Amino acid sequence: MDNMLKTKDVADQLGVSQKTVRRWMKQFHIKCEVNEAGHFLFNEEQYRQLKIVHERVNAGKVLSEISLSNEDKQDILNPMISSEELDERFNRLLFQIELLDRKIQSKAEDVVEIQTFQHRREIDEITESLEQFNNRLNRIEQTLNNEADKLINLQTKSTEIERMKKGKLASMFSL
Repeated sequence: MDNMLKTKDVADQLGVSQKTVRRWMKQFHIKCEVNEAGHFLFNEEQYRQLKIVHERVNAGKVLSEISLSNEDKQDILNPMISSEELDERFNRLLFQIELLDRKIQSKAEDVVEIQTFQHRREIDEITESLEQFNNRLNRIEQTLNNEADKLINLQTKSTEIERMKKGKLASMFSL
């Protein structure tokens, strides 16, 4: 795994573009590993195959005229992977899945926390508005009660004035 080359490394060593390397991989059915970042990884044998293609292209051959012999393809068509290598890959995948699961869980917790803070802020704003409305309602009730008291006082004074007037009128006529 230490001797693996990325597409860019192969392209740089062969003096071609990364797109050319990928095109050759596809045309000549060169299978290679892909790392966790999605980059192709080439072992020595796969690099050797691409180098053969490169040499033949430089010799003036067109891609359709180039074919790799069975000897050239020894590892490419039937790459044997040891059980230890498969176990290692499987364990790496499990580890990556576990990391992704932790990240997702952490993000979910962050989202819930943010939503909780937003809801708390909204509840506080609504509570403050209700308190303001309650204060305004209390002031309006107080004003109405004061006006009602004034009206009752006026009616009481009006009634007393009427009685006094009747009493004066009655005393005038009773003489």
